[in-house]
Amino acid sequence: MNGRPPTGSMTGAVSFVSGPRRLPEPPAAITACISDLRSDASRGVASAQASRPATVGHHDHDGSVRPMVIGREASVSRAVVARPRDTRTYSEVGGGPARRSMPASSALPSSLAAITPEWLTAALREGGSLPAEGRVVSFELQRLGAGEGFLGELARIRPRYEGEPGGAPATFVAKMPSLVPENRALGVVFTAYEREIRFYRELASLTDVGMPRCYFGGLDPASTVDRAAERVLKGLPSRLTARILGKVMREAGKSKRRFVLLLEDLDGLRIGDQMRGLSVAEAEAALRALARFHAAYWEHAALEQPWLATADMGAGVAHEMFRRARPALEARFGAGFSPDARAALEWVDAHGPELLQRLAVHPRTLNHGDYRADNIFFDSAPGEAGDVTLIDFQALTVGCPMIDVAYFIRPNMNPADANTAELGLVDVYHRTLVEAGVSGYSLDRCRSDYVLGCLWVVHRGVILANMLELSDGRGVALLDRAVERAMAGASSIDLAAVHL
Repeated sequence: MNGRPPTGSMTGAVSFVSGPRRLPEPPAAITACISDLRSDASRGVASAQASRPATVGHHDHDGSVRPMVIGREASVSRAVVARPRDTRTYSEVGGGPARRSMPASSALPSSLAAITPEWLTAALREGGSLPAEGRVVSFELQRLGAGEGFLGELARIRPRYEGEPGGAPATFVAKMPSLVPENRALGVVFTAYEREIRFYRELASLTDVGMPRCYFGGLDPASTVDRAAERVLKGLPSRLTARILGKVMREAGKSKRRFVLLLEDLDGLRIGDQMRGLSVAEAEAALRALARFHAAYWEHAALEQPWLATADMGAGVAHEMFRRARPALEARFGAGFSPDARAALEWVDAHGPELLQRLAVHPRTLNHGDYRADNIFFDSAPGEAGDVTLIDFQALTVGCPMIDVAYFIRPNMNPADANTAELGLVDVYHRTLVEAGVSGYSLDRCRSDYVLGCLWVVHRGVILANMLELSDGRGVALLDRAVERAMAGASSIDLAAVHL
């Protein structure tokens, strides 16, 4: 890749403003169980403390757990910018060269407003980007557009250094959890914040695909509430879990757990536009990058990390959510569905859990999870191929790679282009996969898995269409277009030939 970086949003324009629709209240026993989570946390239940995975943070000699920190070993590439909202300047308070501060990883800010020059100094030093002879004495914080990151708060930071800053970045992007309880709940319950930070820490260095350089990443260890809610959800039947999910989400929205990323701020690259749709050349470039990303993690031992979700995780719950959401989708879009599109919906309704389970087994790799144009940057003019930079690793999932491929092709291209180029694009992906060293995965298998991936997109799309509250006109139009494109693709599937 060349050294020129991107301009655009961190996560695109589709925004979660509220979580899943309100579900019926669960039985009293389960309600009591959830209400007990908070009292468990205040008592500091010893068994819950003992159950924390060792990999959540760094263990000190006294047995306490420090938040994880990412340093220079993280993958080096490009980073991200977005449309500004407002700009403020912050300076040191009573500071000076002799002023001491706590380690950044043990004093994480709870919001963008809580960031201080002292904390930035500690964070950049801890991450290896700022030498001890330099410090941040003030900074300008420019919030990035409302709705750009539905799960998070984003800001560009321009620090002013004193001393010897060395190669410290002139600007960077801060990414933190949303302050909106419904949005924050999604990131906490589905471990989106933790996944992205741990990806940069533990897995990003395994691939050479372009992505933001991470200057610092830290998170608090999981609380008793976090772990107890996770155990409750995993231990209940799917129908009951679907009913109790709303209660758990409301509790998760109150979480005080802190997560912080400082990412390279890039200027000069071009963000993809899912509304416009990618050209065939752009799609080929994006799929070549995706194939290289998948190849790096193909059947890799790293896929066993306990913090990674699998494609079939909560399959029963997901399908219950699909069935609850389907009437709303059909009420909104159904008039435009062809008979073949309706048949695809019926097939997914009948085979959803088996489909999710099938896509969780061999071949397995690390899926990006939200591979769409708004999360892809190009170093070329619109419509042309070029080097690609990927952002937003909150939805990482272990499973069949064709989940990502199917999620990408139809929803991100105009139907006319997709109709003529679809199979050729799958071939480009497969050819690049082989060139990257993957063996034992035939083109025929790749194509048949792609069909299953297209049906998976229908399943996921029905759920998301019901969960998403869109904050602007572009978001509404984007959802409409993505559903139309995905259902048009599903209508071309020969369902009689599909085998799980």
